[in-house]
Amino acid sequence: MTRFYLGTHRGRWLEDHRFAGIPLFVTYNTLSAYRRRGDDFPKGIATDYAIDSGAYTEISRFGDWRDSPDTYGGRIYRFIEDIGRPPDFVAIQDMPCEPGALAASGFTVTDHLEFTLDSLLHLRSESFPMHAGCQRFRVGVWRTTCGMSRCIEKPGLT
Repeated sequence: MTRFYLGTHRGRWLEDHRFAGIPLFVTYNTLSAYRRRGDDFPKGIATDYAIDSGAYTEISRFGDWRDSPDTYGGRIYRFIEDIGRPPDFVAIQDMPCEPGALAASGFTVTDHLEFTLDSLLHLRSESFPMHAGCQRFRVGVWRTTCGMSRCIEKPGLT
């Protein structure tokens, strides 16, 4: 069965019982803002959730990731601990292949796919063993199937 998540930039919706039964996709950027401002994280989670990387916003605005893979992975674990319940999954630090993201980064589609796969492999490495209940980091939808077929053979991807 396919499951859909409602994307939101409102972290407090996680604890809002009006959203009970509606899986939410909250961005890394939203959760990072709580950390920066010192606000309390949402508690008493009312629904299932997943964490979106916020990649399109990050790459389109800044041309690259401002946080290193280690910082990203470390914050994800802090988010999980602070929220008190693991997400269904976490999006990796991908590099979107939309024209706006490509223009901002100056890299090619192939470069973006390679960076995305490197992120996946890093976050699945021993550096970031999976938190209990959080099954895996996942890759989002890729723009080009020809790019995917070129990169899918990357060593260590299985």
